[in-house]
Formats: sequence, structure tokens, C-alpha cells
Amino acid sequence: LWYAKHNFSKALEIEPENIEANISMGQLYITSGDICDNLDSKFLDINQDLFQAFYGFDSANYLESKGISLKTQYYYQQAAEILTKFNNSNKNSGLGYYHLAKLNDNPKWKNSSHELVKEYINKAINIEPNNADYYNYRGNIFLFAYENILNNENFSFALSDFNKAISLEPNKAIYYNNLGYLLSLKNETKEALENFNKSINLEPDNKLIAENYKKFLISILNKSPEKTLSILKDISRNEPLSPLMKNTISLVYTQIGVNYLLNKKKKENAIHSFEKALTFDNENNLAKEYLQIAKTGTNKL
Repeated sequence: LWYAKHNFSKALEIEPENIEANISMGQLYITSGDICDNLDSKFLDINQDLFQAFYGFDSANYLESKGISLKTQYYYQQAAEILTKFNNSNKNSGLGYYHLAKLNDNPKWKNSSHELVKEYINKAINIEPNNADYYNYRGNIFLFAYENILNNENFSFALSDFNKAISLEPNKAIYYNNLGYLLSLKNETKEALENFNKSINLEPDNKLIAENYKKFLISILNKSPEKTLSILKDISRNEPLSPLMKNTISLVYTQIGVNYLLNKKKKENAIHSFEKALTFDNENNLAKEYLQIAKTGTNKL
């Protein structure tokens, strides 16, 4: 009841003259104040109906995260209906179709449809052909399809969409990250590295990008340890390094050390790698543990 009252109040604050619409929508959105606080403010500038739709969409996700399924499908359905209404009255905006695509990409909604995901994102792009986010989202659809089915057509479509997104917004780190990941799947290491580096330079504190960068470096470790070490040396020169980037480098050096440790003839290399890992992050307990194992000769691997 407290949550219901809170969201009714929020609705009335946003558009007090539209009492009927806000109160009827407020009945759907029994969520915590966090949903209101975290809602992206840009949606407030678009349309009241679209804003209400996001209350519904986020409410359902919030309830699911808390293990509460009560009315979840109802929230999703209401969000879909309001987004459709928004599209009918806003012919020059692709935003409604974009978020309908995302809604249909959510397997928690029983009415979700993968075919509708493609249809809606294509409509969004047709309406707003210069919106980088739309191309990036569609590129991700093709990327995941390529990851599951190594089809050159999916790769080409994803490549084209990511490049288009970058051409429209060249300072968006996540676009380079996605392109780098796509290229890494194709074993185009040099090009993948270039794009990962660009994404890291733009957002050195982005956890998702740092995690993908780490996975990329480890993926090429078995193929070419020397290449990985060379990359790490190059990265290390980019001072000052963010704490997150130092942690990432430390974890990769730890993995290099583990690989050396498995090769009994390269114990000194392992020790050097673990020590190197600790120079970047002296709280890396995994590196400390393996360093002790390497020095004492007690191999628990």
C-alpha cells in the first residue's frame, strides 16, 4: 500500500492535470521509490504515455528480481499497450518501437516474440535512421545470432550495424566494445584489440568493458602468450591507469602465471607473473595464493 501511494504521488507530480491517466496507470506500478529515482530522466521529455510505459516495464523487472511474480505479466502487457499507443500518436519517433523490441526480447514476458524484435527495431531505424542506439541494438541481435550459429551473413549484418553506430556517435565506448567482441569471435585479433582499446580509453571505469577486455586477452593467451604479454606491456604504459584497469591487468597476469605453473619447467616464469599481478593489484588474493604455491613447490592445481 505504501508503494502504491508513493507512485500515485509521483504520477500526479509529473502531470497533475491528467489525473485519470496517472491514477489508472499508478495502479499498475506498485514498486519501490528506487524505480522512480533510477528512471532515465530523458524519457520525461518524450511523452507522458511513454514515461508510464517505463514504469510498467521496470516494475515487472523489479518484481522479478525480488522473486515476486504477482501481476508481472500484467505489467508487461500494459507496457506493450502503452508503447503501441505512443507509436500511433508519435509517427516521427522510433523510441516506442525501440523499446517494444527490447520488451519482446525479454523471455520473462510470456508474449515475447523474437520475430517482433526484428520487426520493431527495423521500424525504429526506418523512422530515425540517424539514431546510433538503434543500430547498436540491432547489431547485438545479429551478434548473438552469429555467436550461436557461425553464419557469415549474421557477422556481416552485425559488423555493418556496429560500424554505422560508431559513425553516428564515435565517442560511445560500448559500440567499440561490441564491435571488438564481434571481431574476436571471428579471430580477427588485431582489429578486435584496436576496438577494445578504444572502448577502454573512452570508459576506463566501465566494468562490462573491462570484463570483456579481460576475457579477450585470456582467449588469446593459449594461442600466443607472447602476444598477450606484449599487449599488457602496451596497456601498462597508458598512465594513469584506473583502479578497474589495474585489476583487469592483474587478473590476466594471474592467468598467465597459472598457465606457467602448469608447466613445471616454467616455475620462475610463473613466479614473475604472479609478482607482476600483485604490482597492479596488491589485494589480488588469488595471485598471492598461487605465488605461495609456486615458491614452495606445492602444486595444488
